[in-house]
Amino acid sequence: MHSQGKASPVTGHSIWLIPSPISSLVIEQMINELSEQFNTPLFQPHLTLLGQIPEEQERILPVFHELAQSCSPITLKPRRLDMQETFYRSLYYEIIATPELTAMNDVARSLFNQDSADVFFPHISLLYGFIPASAKRKIIRAFQPPDEITLDSIVLMRTQGEVKDWEHIESVELK
Repeated sequence: MHSQGKASPVTGHSIWLIPSPISSLVIEQMINELSEQFNTPLFQPHLTLLGQIPEEQERILPVFHELAQSCSPITLKPRRLDMQETFYRSLYYEIIATPELTAMNDVARSLFNQDSADVFFPHISLLYGFIPASAKRKIIRAFQPPDEITLDSIVLMRTQGEVKDWEHIESVELK
């Protein structure tokens, strides 16, 4: 069994798009199995629309609700199962950035006054941790991504510190 290692703690709040219950079933099962196999943190399936928002929660909530009102459910296609040598992108589904998804990210960046110099890299992580590349390559060979994933709610998360410390603040079902 491998150990997760430690990531640099993250700060602030994040806005996640959450898969529908049907889309979540397979993803959540995979996250749970991989977490158990590699002794890594568990987390809710999500696509980070915007991360590391530094403002206080009281200032973020009204803007979060404004963003939620501008978003609709969206169905996306995973490009592939891929990996990186980073803690939070150890193993993930790379998601095809549709014009609608990119527009959601642009609106979020604008509302929260975030610099658009960072490239938006849509993905849904399946495994957090520093795992040997050889183990991740085996997983990639064994699994195919789903044909599509529907994201139908938006969540404000306090992503301060380690994964176990993250806190769900509020969620809105997209209409």
